[in-house]
Amino acid sequence: MTFTESNRIQKPKINIKSNLKSSKRLTSKSLNLLVKRNTNLNSLLVSVIISKKVIKSSVVRNKYKRRLKEVFRIHYSDKLINYELIIMPKSSIVKFDFWKMKKELDLVLKKLFK
Repeated sequence: MTFTESNRIQKPKINIKSNLKSSKRLTSKSLNLLVKRNTNLNSLLVSVIISKKVIKSSVVRNKYKRRLKEVFRIHYSDKLINYELIIMPKSSIVKFDFWKMKKELDLVLKKLFK
């Protein structure tokens, strides 16, 4: 059985260009976070952007993308409903493990909810 494109379930995508211009920017030593509230959503949308200048190896880049998305999925999916997030880590993120990433995100998100 094959699925045509019209029959597939599609999740909403973030319009990155518009969010780069019109979202709130939160920064820390190792992360830049762009946050935009979207009342049309019923869930959290997370996009991670890591350039080649930050991390050279694509394997390592994808590993940190997966880790950051997993932190949001486990810890913040119910708290940040109706938000679109774009995460842009800096090169110092390579030194972090999963729990250090969570602590860093906690610090950044405290600024959002002040």
